[in-house]
Amino acid sequence: MCQNKASGTEAFCGEPQQAGVHGRALRRNGKPCLSSRELLGESQELLIEHDGYCYSLRITKQNKLILTK
Repeated sequence: MCQNKASGTEAFCGEPQQAGVHGRALRRNGKPCLSSRELLGESQELLIEHDGYCYSLRITKQNKLILTK
């Protein structure tokens, strides 16, 4: 469970998984590069916990990625 400190709402993000669970990441300019499909799978949305905040990464109707708090 992660809580959005700003709004006080809670969302279940699930158990953290270790890096590399979805396979080996490609590298671009020395940085890991994962496809959105590796991250989202068949889902349209992924919850990410960072520093006590819960963020939503989702695919829009225009097939763009948006990250919101």
